Amino acid sequence: MDKFLELAAKVFKVDVSKLSESTVYNSIAEWDSLNHLRLVGEAEDEYEIEIPIEAVPDLKTLGAFYEYIKNK
Repeated sequence: MDKFLELAAKVFKVDVSKLSESTVYNSIAEWDSLNHLRLVGEAEDEYEIEIPIEAVPDLKTLGAFYEYIKNK
């Protein structure tokens, strides 16, 4: 999870201490719709997976994002 939080922090351009597993989409200004898609792309590259576009709206917390990646 720590590595994923670091990735999210890089995408959102925030300090990793501002993020946790329970951080919710749009709960911080930096996690907007554009950065949501950027995080999808970065996660796909970093973890060598493909996240189908229909799954993207369900990834509402960083924890849900991480669980999705972990189960791929």
